[in-house]
Amino acid sequence: IGITYVIASDMQNEANVGIALLPDWRGKGIATHALTLTLSWAFTQYACHRVQGLIMDGPFRDVARAALTSLGFSHEGTRRRAVLSTAFVGWRDVTYMAMLDTDWVMREHRKPRDVWDEMFKRHHREREELLQFETRLKELRRAPSAETIR
Repeated sequence: IGITYVIASDMQNEANVGIALLPDWRGKGIATHALTLTLSWAFTQYACHRVQGLIMDGPFRDVARAALTSLGFSHEGTRRRAVLSTAFVGWRDVTYMAMLDTDWVMREHRKPRDVWDEMFKRHHREREELLQFETRLKELRRAPSAETIR
C-alpha cells in the first residue's frame, strides 16, 4: 500500500515525517489515518517537541498540503527552488509545514481546519508582526552623528 516514515532532524526533539502511497490507494483516507498513527508515535514514544513535513512542488502538492493542514500542521514557509528534481526535471520549491507537541495535545479541542483557515491565520499573524515592526520603527529616533561619537 505504502509507507510512512519519521526521521530525526538535526534540531533537538524535532523530526521529519512523510508518507508515500501507491496510486490505487490514494484518496481513500489512508494517508490521514496512517499519519495520525505516525504522529501519535512521534509525540508519545519519540517525545518530539516539533514534527515537520516537507512538500516538494509537484502534482500532489495541494493534496499533501490539505492533508497536513487537516491534521493540524501550520504552514511555515516555502523555500524557493530548494531541490533539484530529476523526476520533474528542474529546481522545485519545498513547502515547510509543522506541528508542535502542544498542537498535537490540543487537536481534539479545535475545529477541523482547511487550507483557507490556515492561510487566513497565517495572514493575520504576519499582519500583526508587520504592525509591531512599524510601531518599533517609529519609536526609533535618529540621532545626529556627533551624538553617537561621544
